[in-house]
Amino acid sequence: MGRALDCEPVRPLALEALEAWVRWTDRDPSARSVVLSMIGGIAERGDMDYGRVRHALRQWAEDNDNPSDSAVDFYNELVEAGERTA
Repeated sequence: MGRALDCEPVRPLALEALEAWVRWTDRDPSARSVVLSMIGGIAERGDMDYGRVRHALRQWAEDNDNPSDSAVDFYNELVEAGERTA
């Protein structure tokens, strides 16, 4: 997933897939740890990937029509983890 986010031609598809996973955890919280681990792995690839994931999570969290509670949680955990490693 991280490599796909890094490749501009397939980035929209990768973001769409990641959003589907994040939104799945809104309905099925039992998948949260797996999705959080995937998000963390992407973010650890470097500053660009961290920024892309953080930006996407924030967009999904603040979506006017369909905000994602999981995106809020994942965003907060990602930012907190980034602060701990800084």
